[in-house]
Parts: sequence; C-alpha cells; structure tokens
Amino acid sequence: MKINALIVDDNFTDAQNIETILVNYKKLDFSTTIITKYNEELILKNDYDIYFLDIDIDDISGLDIANVIQNKKEDAIIIFVSIREDLVFETFKLNTLFFVRKQNINEDLINALNKLQNYFNDLNKTFIIEEIGKQILLKDILYFESSLNYLYVKTKTEEYKIRKTLKSIEGELKFNNFVKVNMSYLINFDNVDYLNGDSVMLKNGDIIPISVRNRQKVKKLYFEYLNRRCY
Repeated sequence: MKINALIVDDNFTDAQNIETILVNYKKLDFSTTIITKYNEELILKNDYDIYFLDIDIDDISGLDIANVIQNKKEDAIIIFVSIREDLVFETFKLNTLFFVRKQNINEDLINALNKLQNYFNDLNKTFIIEEIGKQILLKDILYFESSLNYLYVKTKTEEYKIRKTLKSIEGELKFNNFVKVNMSYLINFDNVDYLNGDSVMLKNGDIIPISVRNRQKVKKLYFEYLNRRCY
C-alpha cells in the first residue's frame, strides 16, 4: 500500500532528511511531498495519509497547522518532528500519533515508523456485537459502560446494548489501550482528550469519573501510554 506523506518544514534540509528516512524505510512504502512555507490550500488540497510537521514554521505554529488539518480530516495521522521537546505533551492534545526529536531524528523517526507499522496493523482490529452480528473498529470505541445486567458500547457515532460483563471485556481488550477507571467504565486511551486528577474527558466531551482506588493506576498507565508515543 502506497502511503502519501506530507512534510511541512521551513528548513528544506531537515525536510529532505525526513524524506530520505521515509523513502529508505523498507517496511512501508511512502510517496512524499515537501512544503517549506505555510500554504493552507496546498496542505488541504490532497488527501494525504500522514503529515510530518515541524512546530516552528515561519510565523505560524505547527500546532495551528495540525488544527487546520484535523478540522478537515478528524482522523488525520500527524507526527511532529521538532526540537521543541518542551511542547511534546501539548502536541498530544491534538491527537498526535508520535513526537520525534529533530536532534535525535535518525533513531526517533525509525522508532516512530516501527510503531506506525503496528498502528496500521491495529487499525482494522474489531469488537463483535454478537446480538446483531456487527463488527466495530476498536479505534472507534470511546468506552464500555456496565449497568445492571447489560453493557453499553459507546462509539463516536453509536451506542449498543449487549449482554456481557465488564470483567470479560477487560480481559479481552487489556492489550489494546482499554483501561478500567471505575467499577462501571472501561475507557479507550486512544480517545482520551485529557486526564484530570479525578476524571477523564473523552474526545466527544463525555467526562468519566475515576474511582479513588484507581487514580494512581490510571494516571501511571496513561503516562506510559503517552510515553510510548514519544521518541
């Protein structure tokens, strides 16, 4: 599968370096385009599969460019390549897939590409709603909610009611970034907007409370999840 990649960096040498690493990475097949000045029309003109963005670009921030891209394409895959390590966690508020340090680009970018390959493999993982014989992509599930004898599956666009226990689902999905935050909710870290001390906000705006006994564990697991997307 050909992957169309857009590289946005006002330093052409840095952009070429990224391009060289992508083209020489044999596990994925990249077609690359380089833009060295911010041009919204050019950035949005083509439906790129992945975007590699610097943060400091002329008089605009790469964070703002990411917002422009995601306003058009909510599920856009964005990797920041920057010297601005101080902004790494700010980038993850924008649904960034990975952060690569320019000062360690050869190692970091290869690590990110290895993770990207796994990410593509995981995109088609599904959860089956046996009651109606429907498969749902795991990436689209926000959370599972247990209520009485039923389990509610909340996705980005739908809600399903099934007869399963939260415990059985937790065991089934424990290696797929799903974490139990209280007795009734199993959330998908991939769809978390931000984590507060006693609650988590999901990308649809739902706020899920974290039980006192789970707060330290959830915080630890979430930062481990974020760290897997760095460097």
